[in-house]
Amino acid sequence: MKSILITDSLFIFPEHEQQLKDAGYEVVRLDKPEATEEELCDAVRGKAGYILGGIEKVTDKVIDATDQLEAIVFTGIGFKSMIPGWKRAAEKGISIGNTPDSPTQAVAEWSIAAALLMNRGVL
Repeated sequence: MKSILITDSLFIFPEHEQQLKDAGYEVVRLDKPEATEEELCDAVRGKAGYILGGIEKVTDKVIDATDQLEAIVFTGIGFKSMIPGWKRAAEKGISIGNTPDSPTQAVAEWSIAAALLMNRGVL
């Protein structure tokens, strides 16, 4: 059974995990948004997929620690700042994806809330 590492704590919910399980994947969560490089190196070993949603950085060292990784998906816009090892990943044949529309609703809500707070003199 292929295994997927999830560090996302904002966009991947239990129902999403269940969809992955129903598709035949084992799901492993690393509930530490600021995981260290060493913790990530340990966590990615043996994983076929990695859903990145924390604020950890996926460096060349983390990429080199992978032994079965096929894909990394960043739950946000862009990925190069969160995956500085993206060139090394490409060299190893690891696909990288992102979810450019996932934070759209949250950003819109935050913008409206910020505007209201500034209007009230809170910010």
